[in-house]
Amino acid sequence: MLANVQVSVTSNLSPPPQLMVSIPDPLLFPGINIGPPESLLTPSHPVTFFINPTPLAQPFQNYPFLITASDNSNNASAFTLPLTVSVPYSSNTTPTRSTFARTDQSPTGMVYDQARKLLFVSVEILNEVVVLSSVDGHLVATIPVNYPAGIDEAADGSAVYVVSPYFWQVTTIDPNLFQVVHQSIVPMSVSGSKLPPAFFEVAALSNGKVLLLLAGEDPTQPPFFLWDPTTDLFSRFGQTIYTPIAGLITRSADHTKVLGYGNGAILYDVTTDSFTGPFNSVGGLLAIGPDGSQIVSSGLQNSPTVFYDSNFNVLASLPLDVFPVTGVLYSLDGKYAYIFQQQTNSGGDVGIMVDTKTFAVVGVVPAFSFGASLPFSGQWITTFATDETNMLFGSAFRGVGFLDMSSPTFLKLPLPGPFQVQPELTSLSSPTQAQLDGSGFLPGLTFNLFVGAPPASPQSLMATNVSIQSASFLNVTIPSGTTGGPANAALTRSDGFFEVMPDGVTFGPTILRVDADTGSPAGGDAIQIVGYGLNSSNLQVTIGGKAAAIGEQIGSVQGNLFPTEGVKLTTPSGSPGDADVTVTTPSGSITLTGGFHYANSVQVYPKSGLLDAITYDQARHRLYVTNQNNNRVEIFDLGSNSYLAPVPVGNTPTALALTPDGQLLAVVNAVDGTVSVIDPVKMMVIATYPLLTSSDMGNGCAGVVVGMAPAEPHRMLVDVDCPATLDAGLLHLINLDTGSLICTGVAGCSSNGTDINVGNNAMASTPDGAKIFLASTSLSGGPVSLLDLQANTLTSGFSATFADAAASADRTIYAASFGIADAQLAPFSTMAYEFYADSGNQSFHNVFGEKLSPSGSLLFVPQDSGVDIFDVHTGRLAQHLVLPDPIPQNTNALALDETGTKLFLTSSTGVTIAQLHDLPLSLATLNPASGPPGTSVTLRGSGFQNGATVTFGTTQVSATFVDSNTIQTTVPSLPAGSVRITVTNPDGHSYSFDDAFAVN
Repeated sequence: MLANVQVSVTSNLSPPPQLMVSIPDPLLFPGINIGPPESLLTPSHPVTFFINPTPLAQPFQNYPFLITASDNSNNASAFTLPLTVSVPYSSNTTPTRSTFARTDQSPTGMVYDQARKLLFVSVEILNEVVVLSSVDGHLVATIPVNYPAGIDEAADGSAVYVVSPYFWQVTTIDPNLFQVVHQSIVPMSVSGSKLPPAFFEVAALSNGKVLLLLAGEDPTQPPFFLWDPTTDLFSRFGQTIYTPIAGLITRSADHTKVLGYGNGAILYDVTTDSFTGPFNSVGGLLAIGPDGSQIVSSGLQNSPTVFYDSNFNVLASLPLDVFPVTGVLYSLDGKYAYIFQQQTNSGGDVGIMVDTKTFAVVGVVPAFSFGASLPFSGQWITTFATDETNMLFGSAFRGVGFLDMSSPTFLKLPLPGPFQVQPELTSLSSPTQAQLDGSGFLPGLTFNLFVGAPPASPQSLMATNVSIQSASFLNVTIPSGTTGGPANAALTRSDGFFEVMPDGVTFGPTILRVDADTGSPAGGDAIQIVGYGLNSSNLQVTIGGKAAAIGEQIGSVQGNLFPTEGVKLTTPSGSPGDADVTVTTPSGSITLTGGFHYANSVQVYPKSGLLDAITYDQARHRLYVTNQNNNRVEIFDLGSNSYLAPVPVGNTPTALALTPDGQLLAVVNAVDGTVSVIDPVKMMVIATYPLLTSSDMGNGCAGVVVGMAPAEPHRMLVDVDCPATLDAGLLHLINLDTGSLICTGVAGCSSNGTDINVGNNAMASTPDGAKIFLASTSLSGGPVSLLDLQANTLTSGFSATFADAAASADRTIYAASFGIADAQLAPFSTMAYEFYADSGNQSFHNVFGEKLSPSGSLLFVPQDSGVDIFDVHTGRLAQHLVLPDPIPQNTNALALDETGTKLFLTSSTGVTIAQLHDLPLSLATLNPASGPPGTSVTLRGSGFQNGATVTFGTTQVSATFVDSNTIQTTVPSLPAGSVRITVTNPDGHSYSFDDAFAVN
């Protein structure tokens, strides 16, 4: 209970003295917040200070709390205040059920499915919804969904709804099939905007409808949309006087009420279809009880935690003095409110349990460090869920904390900090002597360590011989394991404290990632394996049965909560195709089947000079490469694997491109501001034209040509940067037959007849030159656009700041840096932020020149050490090719052949050519994407093998193999509806694409 202490003084002196009042150091009173006097003490002006025991307060009995008043002459008077603090709850040593499930990136949303005992967790930057067992945390399913944020389940449990702040779709998941079965977009007739809205949060209502919170704010419009999944109809919804804050809506467990916070708190009642609020006086983090009858607002430091009824009438106010607060919610039965406070000294949180009838604190529970750690999202509110057993699920650092709230306790301070088990590598065959490195190992308390299942489980392995060596070290003996791989380690203390270290030990080594995973059959590539138990003595690694040369062993990979280790190695030679990776230690071994892929060949063809851009001539089986400091175009013959005589051009050649018919090769001479036109047959320059107008060269622009893309028939779209004006640029359309820059009659052409004023753009053309995809490179952001020369239209789509662009040969998929759009420029994917992808310093070093595979199912992104290959629909990194020669930053580092399996790159010492053994199995499009049974369908993708089968839903059909990117099949007899398409190769690899075909 908060106590305010008033100090007064009497004096006969004139003038009266001004006294400083001092009190004991607050650090002497753990768990008690003491506010010192803030003014001078005089006879007419008493001073006050407060003593506020928090739920973590330690008990005191008549402690001599010395209050001293003194003047500038060191005259002093003292008074001893007997301080007694009683704690109304005691230690609870019931074994905890708490555990942790790793998701590799932080969750952005979760919902508990009570009937199925499942937890659906959105992991935004891995493009997936993870399904976990709520009973023990094991992985049940992974569902690809692009950048999922808000997630909720229908009141009847029939569907799970997911929204993203970056994509327009409201995604529906079937919780029985674990599949995406539908995607809905707000039509323009309802939104009133050119582009559909995206949503940050979703709340499923008791009437079957769904409330959607907009990702952006427009104070002139209602902040919500209401969607009816049955009719697939949307409508604007809500009060314009309410301005929400992203992430701050939550619903009651019975789906009858939705609580929101922005410029005040509001409550939507589904039954009455009415809003209450906003109430500006209600602040802090909010939660609503399971039946919507009670609301709690967690107070910050020196402010109370307040309970309200559904009309925001105050029920109780508690001076919990919680700071910093990380979350608040109710138990599923509504009996308790949970308020979470970060403990800066222990590295975790503490959950405070409040009885919602008596409003008394009934105890505390040690907790995970809840919160989100995301590089791109606006998500900042920790997401929680609870089940009927008082198990709480919370977003934690790259995983979900399962926190057992059924046994609140009293905790003795200080609390132990995070710990590590050394060595983390333990054995499946014999006990392991280990040490816990941490802090707060206090004498007089009993510690235990449980490995694997939580302490309450009979399957948990309890360490023996636990002894305190110091406040920072415990000695333990970990019994032999029963199952290989990582296991959580839970430290417990006799007062009820516990802490779970995710993947704290590993029984035998664990491989998390091989980076890079594709290389030369000659071997000699530098790669790294990341995992657990890799800093072991006598470590051995084989790839395809051959020993890899071990380099540096990394004891701890920086920036990880998990005890991640690494080993750098050099690959041995191997046969083209997949090879198993095996790590062997004295404590066991692990094999990653097909963990490394040997290409058919990787070869560097030396050439002096600064090579800048490369293009592929399919008809002549050649490569053309600009050589900047030698002012020429290098010509490489792929038949003889040799260089032909170069073609001299202008000063500092950069971008180059063939016309769609292959008859002319255009080369930008950057310093000259001209284009050299080369006849590929004669291999000589036949014309040179200026690319800059007099206006471009004026003081307002000082134009520089920075890019070029082919346009039908013999034209090039040229990107001109204007460095004299911040963030300015334009496009020209040059005719290579005449040198004319006239664009009159072309969509987007300005009134001067030469400029297309859409700013600076990365550009990519379809092979026929009929469509040119534009991705704005403006620092302030701009849209993607598509110039269709046949339809004579210039359309725009979503906006951002981009650096690169690519177009699929099928004209169906486009890439703007890592964002993917369909033929209508609707964004449908972005590449995931793979947590372990840069473990070997192989990724996140992007070089210009990204390309899409012919079908558009794969995105190739050159890096300074190789090439990342992403699956376009899932956004996941499918492969990383490491190259022997670094790739410098240049205009266009990469070209692909017509199959997508042969890569041509400008590298530091020449041209690098890599022939992959095969491409990752993937799907891009189905044509048609809907139809009745009996319809012939063409599937475009990559990695198809002769003998592949296709499955519609659960019905498998035979397929006709056309090539590695194309197969054809016929729709089987199925009921109407959306189905998943699965392609299965004869080697057993399969690929599934949800909601891919609609049977009608």
